[in-house]
Amino acid sequence: MKDVKFKHTGNAVKIIVDDKEIATANDSKTKIIAENLLISLDQAGAINLSIETEHNSKLSEKNLENGELK
Repeated sequence: MKDVKFKHTGNAVKIIVDDKEIATANDSKTKIIAENLLISLDQAGAINLSIETEHNSKLSEKNLENGELK
């Protein structure tokens, strides 16, 4: 099982698999689609997902809990 991080870094998100960055998303739709896909894979047991937010990110915890990115 792969360890996958979905890391919020200000206006972008990075997808990191086994400590190697494989993708970056900058627009809202891509961020939402990527996050929803990774959450579904995690729930199915296909990956081991962690979601991280940098302290300087403009995202609120409420948006993260609701599965929304703005």
